[in-house]
Amino acid sequence: MEIQYGDVDGDGQKEALFQGYTCMAGSAGVDYSGIVKLQPGGTLVGLPIAPAPDTFKGRNPFEGLRGHVRSNFENGRFVETYPVYKGDECEACSSGGLRRFVFRWNGHEFVLDDIINVPQDQAGN
Repeated sequence: MEIQYGDVDGDGQKEALFQGYTCMAGSAGVDYSGIVKLQPGGTLVGLPIAPAPDTFKGRNPFEGLRGHVRSNFENGRFVETYPVYKGDECEACSSGGLRRFVFRWNGHEFVLDDIINVPQDQAGN
């Protein structure tokens, strides 16, 4: 399991992003993740992440995606990054670059704020 820390809800306290694999993951990559916050009483609480909508700024954000998500904290935001596949490419052969879903904390949950397509020649994958 991987854990990353960062203040993504803007309260000055770091939250923890965890992601890992279960025996059901196979070659699909990370199959569980979440963000937790330590409360003043010492308990952990999960911070909700709203699912990305089927349409975002007039386009299908999931076109060419097959899973294989990697999550991290960047510049105070929660970011999910996916490889983009063209046609029927093999699982290890994505050639469409990367698609980054950038979420922001709205006071109640993480909501999709932007989608950034990174061309293959800049993706570094």
